[in-house]
Amino acid sequence: MTKITLNAFSLSLLTLLAVACGDAGDAQFDEDPGFGEELVGEEGDNNGDANLEDGDGNEQNPDDEEVVDGPACGDGVLDADEQCDDGNFEDADGCSSACELEAIEVEGQISIDLIIDDLNSNEEPLEDSCSGAIELEVDNGRVTGKGRCFLDANANFLDYVLDADVDANGVVTGEIDVILNGKSHILSIEGLLEDGVLSLQFDGVTLVIQNIRALWNGDVDADLN
Repeated sequence: MTKITLNAFSLSLLTLLAVACGDAGDAQFDEDPGFGEELVGEEGDNNGDANLEDGDGNEQNPDDEEVVDGPACGDGVLDADEQCDDGNFEDADGCSSACELEAIEVEGQISIDLIIDDLNSNEEPLEDSCSGAIELEVDNGRVTGKGRCFLDANANFLDYVLDADVDANGVVTGEIDVILNGKSHILSIEGLLEDGVLSLQFDGVTLVIQNIRALWNGDVDADLN
């Protein structure tokens, strides 16, 4: 009888302990464990806006976008993969928005001042001038053009043929051949193709015939926009 009584007593004790432990476990989940406050930022949210620290202990804001400087088309600087860079994003101005050279046909204006000087005469040199249109084409780094204008002081006319190169920075160098009374006069020409505007100048001294020289001065202008 004693053994049975002890066993019953032991079972009752274990039952009480199980109930007590179960109440204690329920109490742990009924109360706020307090972890939430550790995850909340200074303004009561945890959306990840808090600053982080890099390896050197410097604060970094993940929302800040890093700006990377580097080669770019349209910045006015010729890069290795660009044919040209005129500092804009416009097409049809000789340098496309993709920094590639492009063909353009346009009518420009030419003006020429001419002085004819007879080296064997004491008479005043003859002065004349001429202005007119010149048909221009800008293509693949070259400027070509041709046209005709009439001199003011007489019925003679001048034919002209332009052939020049344009580098990636818009610098133009080449020649213009001016034909007077069937004779060719080749002059150096130079200038700029910048922001779609072509500006060229030329001058020089040539012989018309023996002892008669021609002094040339002129310019070519065109708007490619």
